Amino acid sequence: MSLPSSHRRRARPGLGTLVDIALDEADDARAQAAFEAAFETVALIHRLMSAHDAASDVRRLSEAAHLRPMRVHAHTLAVLRLGVAMHGHSGGLFDIAVGALLARAGHLPALVRPRSSAAGSSADIDITPEGAVSFSRPLHLDFGGIAKGSAVECAVAALRAQG
Repeated sequence: MSLPSSHRRRARPGLGTLVDIALDEADDARAQAAFEAAFETVALIHRLMSAHDAASDVRRLSEAAHLRPMRVHAHTLAVLRLGVAMHGHSGGLFDIAVGALLARAGHLPALVRPRSSAAGSSADIDITPEGAVSFSRPLHLDFGGIAKGSAVECAVAALRAQG
């Protein structure tokens, strides 16, 4: 069975995996614009939420949100709120503050700040109605799969915006 000539597929690395996008679009220019918009969106989510990137919102929060309230991008804030809600709904089984364990196991880079002996969880995250984020104790965040899910949702929105 052959695919229709309008079927197009592209893949690029992102978020620690291979991002594969397929769409049906007969017009080459429209297809290229849609792919670029979707991959740019995934790259943005990666820059914001990668625990491996020292400049990401996730790392900035992990380094300093226990010291002062911080502002983050709207995408990061939405995923942070979802992570905190999932922590509550799962009775603490889902926890975006699991980064310290992953760093000790060598799966995430260590933070610059000195390690704290306090074990924290997503319950230690405070988000004001205005969107400022602070931690009641030092935490090491990892958005992992939840960031990938957000990237998919945002990429689909970008594809739809391209028609």
